[in-house]
Amino acid sequence: AAALERHAAAPAPRGGDGDDAVWALCDDDKEAVKARVCDGLAEPVNRIQTAIAMCVATVAHWEWPERWPGLIEQLLPCAHSDDAHLRRGALRCLDMFASGENLEERYLDDVVRALSAEMLGIVREHERYDGMSVKRAVKIFGSCVTWMGMAHVNDDSERSYGALLGELLDAGWLDVLVAVVSADDGIDYDAADGDDAAAAAAAAG
Repeated sequence: AAALERHAAAPAPRGGDGDDAVWALCDDDKEAVKARVCDGLAEPVNRIQTAIAMCVATVAHWEWPERWPGLIEQLLPCAHSDDAHLRRGALRCLDMFASGENLEERYLDDVVRALSAEMLGIVREHERYDGMSVKRAVKIFGSCVTWMGMAHVNDDSERSYGALLGELLDAGWLDVLVAVVSADDGIDYDAADGDDAAAAAAAAG
């Protein structure tokens, strides 16, 4: 998508606060990014795919959820795609999104539940997916937990944080994490590291 490429190739952000700090994108380009996000994330060249994922995550930071309410619903089916390029692109974008400070507390619990359930499904079906995708799914869950810890800062929220974390662990993440730590999950994480290294080398080149 041309809008994604223009955004990714733009120079440093303009100064200022709020929307003024976003890379220069007109409203038409923002709408093009939203409409073609899945096409862009299916880009087979790692360097370009990474730039597009960064572009989507940057726009999402300012547009979601009020002006881009369907973002999560767009990305989650892509994260399960049989198209490896699209799946990796969607997971890369979700990883960037989950690693940012995008969520207000009023949205946090529902989105964390949705993301953690989808990522758990990927880890449980690891025979179907490549090591990079499974590794990134685990990382996204970790980012969700960090998100919750940062958002729930007062006494009342801490109790709610503990309850939600317990709910997620009981849903299956506890068994998954124990298997990951014990290296008894059947996943070739060394292969995943190699894929990440290759992607980094391609981006540097």
